[in-house]
Amino acid sequence: MVNRNLRESTGEQGFSLIETLAALVIMSIVSMAVIAMFTQSLSLNATGRDYQTISASARDELEALMALPFTHTNLDAGSYSDSPGDGVVRSWDIMDIAINTATAGSETLLRQALRQPAATGSNVNMKRITLTVSTDSILGLGERTVTIESYKRED
Repeated sequence: MVNRNLRESTGEQGFSLIETLAALVIMSIVSMAVIAMFTQSLSLNATGRDYQTISASARDELEALMALPFTHTNLDAGSYSDSPGDGVVRSWDIMDIAINTATAGSETLLRQALRQPAATGSNVNMKRITLTVSTDSILGLGERTVTIESYKRED
């Protein structure tokens, strides 16, 4: 009898089964939320890495093309592609553009001229280089593509 009174007076009766199950349910819900955030974080990190890889590849190729002399055969008008490895595919289009003094004097005409190929026999003095790099995601999240464009002026 003394033990029963001692236990009641200190308030140490322990947890009931219902309290334990409720705590377990709450902890499970919180754990699932943390796991979902962790999974999303991995996916976003992989996407960022994919875009960083193909952006660097695009910049490298564009810098190499821009470093060539204006009349180099690798800058002839046309469409080209290569695959440097690791599932990366690069393709680029080079378009000859002829800018004359009338075109250069008008912003509207200049914008139009930069989008149209030079007519046959015209004096080509600029090239538009459009470079697209793509790769499949490592996690199977789809294709990643980066497109950059630059203009090279005759030296």
